[in-house]
Amino acid sequence: MVNRVKLVIRGGFLLGWLLLQWTVLSLAQAPSSSWKSVQASKKGSVEVYYVENEPFIYRTGNTLAGIEKELLDTWVAFVKTKYQVDITLRFRPLANTQSVYEKIKKSQKNEPILGISSLAITPERLNDVTFTTPYCPEIAVLVSNSAVPGIQNSEELKKILADFTVLYTRNERFEEYLSEIRKRLPQVKSSMVNNAQEILKRIDTGIDNFGYTALPQYLAGRQKGLRIKRQNLLKITHEGYAMMLPLGSDWKQPLEAFYKSEAFKAKLPVILKKYLGQNIDELLTKINANIGQEGNENVQVIKQQLKDLESQQKDGEQRRNQLYINIFIVGFVLAAIILLLLYRNNLQKQKSNLLLRQQKEEIEEQKNDLAEKNEQILQQKEEIAQQRDDVITKNIEIEKRRNELKKLNQVKDRLFSIISHDLRSPLNSLKGTLALMEMGVLEKDELIHFSSELNKELSYVLELMQNLLEWAKAQMEGMEAVIKLIDIHELVKNNVGLLSPVAEKKNVQIISEVPEETKAYGDEEMIKLVIRNLISNAIKFTSDAGKIQIHTKTQANELEVSIIDDGVGMSPEKTARLFNADTHFTTKGTNSEKGTGLGLLICKEFVEKNNGRIWVESIQGQGSVFRFTLKLND
Repeated sequence: MVNRVKLVIRGGFLLGWLLLQWTVLSLAQAPSSSWKSVQASKKGSVEVYYVENEPFIYRTGNTLAGIEKELLDTWVAFVKTKYQVDITLRFRPLANTQSVYEKIKKSQKNEPILGISSLAITPERLNDVTFTTPYCPEIAVLVSNSAVPGIQNSEELKKILADFTVLYTRNERFEEYLSEIRKRLPQVKSSMVNNAQEILKRIDTGIDNFGYTALPQYLAGRQKGLRIKRQNLLKITHEGYAMMLPLGSDWKQPLEAFYKSEAFKAKLPVILKKYLGQNIDELLTKINANIGQEGNENVQVIKQQLKDLESQQKDGEQRRNQLYINIFIVGFVLAAIILLLLYRNNLQKQKSNLLLRQQKEEIEEQKNDLAEKNEQILQQKEEIAQQRDDVITKNIEIEKRRNELKKLNQVKDRLFSIISHDLRSPLNSLKGTLALMEMGVLEKDELIHFSSELNKELSYVLELMQNLLEWAKAQMEGMEAVIKLIDIHELVKNNVGLLSPVAEKKNVQIISEVPEETKAYGDEEMIKLVIRNLISNAIKFTSDAGKIQIHTKTQANELEVSIIDDGVGMSPEKTARLFNADTHFTTKGTNSEKGTGLGLLICKEFVEKNNGRIWVESIQGQGSVFRFTLKLND
């Protein structure tokens, strides 16, 4: 407790000492950065507040550029030459010209501070700040898109611009500009934009926009290639653009000296042409009109300085008297504060302890409630997650069943389609032939002929039924491949022996060039059926005295089996849809043998179940090559 009292007493004395020091400093403060003091010390700095406003001052990369930036650089060199004083410029950006005005207005009169950015001289501002002689006349011109014809009088103005939109910025002149236009166009539409550069950009891109802008900004826009045109009517002229200083600042002296110097007169046209181009005659003819009223102004400045000195002396006496009163008040206040703090500290400690106990109990209770609620939330979250997983699993299962049913339905439709189309025709032929035989109207030669035809039809029906069963079983996923190492040479050999009688009837030669011990991984029954169907297909579409070759070759991890015939071949259109299960077609062989249309589909299904590929290469009239692959490693 004693240590705390000592700490409070020390703090009170420290607060009193700081207040005393602040009072002394505020009384003793005198302008230390006036032009007069800087001139005596031969160096100083000036704070320059600005708003980016091309072409007057703007940032390009990491540096500043513009008319006013280069004028100030020339002024710094002029002060160095004329007064042997080194001036450093410190540029400070602000949001808008009103902020610049407020900053200069609230500054001390001899504070080294300057405001720029094409600042206009207005009667209201002259009551609060000081302006230099205008370095450039303030001329506002009416600007439109270059596609708009030149307007010579008010009638043409109404006729051409009645439906256009006038653009303006929120500055000290905007009401005057709008008023000037609405005198001629009372119903004109208006739109406010952020700055003069945006006015020029929108006029450049929109033919139905126009508005007032400063002549230097218009000239800079023309130099940059904007599609803008100055209309030679409704021009507005004011006193000009100047630099702004605190009211009564003696920094006006070196600036005015610069404006009257030969350096300024020589440099200004060069700077204007650099940023505005060569068409600056209108500006140059008015620049010197505002320079030359220095005689009376110098006398007024001296009188004002004397008045300021007397005022400062009176203020010093008043401040010293106020200092003594402040010291007494500070001592009394400090004593009262110490006693009050001691009493208040004791009460606050008692209240704090009571509050802490109550808060601790409440926090414990809230903690228990939160723990219980968190446990309930976690339990609900787990239940929701489980329900969501169950729904997802059921949806997947439903979708799987739906796809299976859809596939089974397609298989059923396909089976009925093939049975109704391809099975009915041979059965009708068989029925008709048997009816003729039963009637006994057939001769022996006719009986032999019809018996041969019936044998062909029954062979076709047998092949059709076998392929239908194999294909239906594969489609319904009732047959899975049993992959193992099989002897391809033996399978080819057996199938060639089985189909040789059929080939001999057409005088077709089957040549197997499959080496012994040629083996690969696959399902033996499936691959046997694939080889049989491909050889049977080749026999069917090979002409009499033709030749069929069977080759194998290995590449990478695959064995490629090729069945080559020199038969009728196929067109590219038929080749493209040969293995397509969605299209069913049959083609008669060279001896009018019928095809089931399912053999190649079964080949494709079985090869893919054995992790292989199947394709055809064919040229119509020259023959076909059917190839399929099997894996050499399990």
